[in-house]
Amino acid sequence: MTGTCQLCNREKLFLTKHHLIPRSRHNKRVKRENKGEEKTTVPMCRSCQNQIHSIFTNKQLEQELNSIELLKANEDVQRWIAWVQKHG
Repeated sequence: MTGTCQLCNREKLFLTKHHLIPRSRHNKRVKRENKGEEKTTVPMCRSCQNQIHSIFTNKQLEQELNSIELLKANEDVQRWIAWVQKHG
């Protein structure tokens, strides 16, 4: 799928689904509780997906950065976004 990355806002990129709560941290109860209530994935370019997973643990992503808004508010992510928008 191509489109706009929800993290860096670059357009016309191949996108992957970023799980806001990493799949390795899911359990059946979490999956049932979130079904239809909250968006559990966001479209993200491969560069952003790789960067997010290189600087944060799955536990951090689950507990502290489990929404696109929280990711965008993080200083490390803001630096990445500025860099990738300039060089990407």
